[in-house]
Amino acid sequence: MEVECYEILVVDDHPIVLEGIKKIASAFEGVKCDGIMEVEQLEHYFSVRSPYNMYILDLEFPQADGFSVLRMLRDKAPDSRILIYTMHEEPWMLAKLMDADIDGLVSKNADLSELQKAISALRSGETYFNEVFLDMIRHGKEFYICTGNKGPNLSSREKEILAYIVKGFNNKQISEIIYLSENTIKTYRKRLMIKIGAKNAADLVFKGKDFL
Repeated sequence: MEVECYEILVVDDHPIVLEGIKKIASAFEGVKCDGIMEVEQLEHYFSVRSPYNMYILDLEFPQADGFSVLRMLRDKAPDSRILIYTMHEEPWMLAKLMDADIDGLVSKNADLSELQKAISALRSGETYFNEVFLDMIRHGKEFYICTGNKGPNLSSREKEILAYIVKGFNNKQISEIIYLSENTIKTYRKRLMIKIGAKNAADLVFKGKDFL
């Protein structure tokens, strides 16, 4: 029986970086990794094939805004994992990304092992933020004060799922109600814990009430 291949698409306009990420990702067993340098090619891919399991992308492109690319990916590939690999470590950038439904974030200044860990984590259904970003998130209120925000903005889907979590529904029950896979609900739950700053499931229920 043929094992299903896990497909990753890297989007980066720097050839050396693109090939480096492809090499790291392709080293995982059962992974097939493609790469493109122009975000315009994404539209073509969506027109000719199903979404990739994971997208790894930078935020800066010559003729496109990284956040508009993120919105397009979330619209056309809602169940795909998204990993941002960027030079930006500014708090304001992290604040915007925390509102963008990403699954992982790694600085290009970090060791390459961080990228390996992130790919492995996202492939397993986890989220991954390397230490420089986790340190900002841990500051909680101080982080949002320095960015000028009162707190993280939740998407309508995140609020919907959070409402069910607060009511005590488990992942399987939520998935059956809103017709998303159980793994997708697990991903949303983990993302909500990071955004809200919850330490565990009980803390998510307690703190989540303030976001509804």
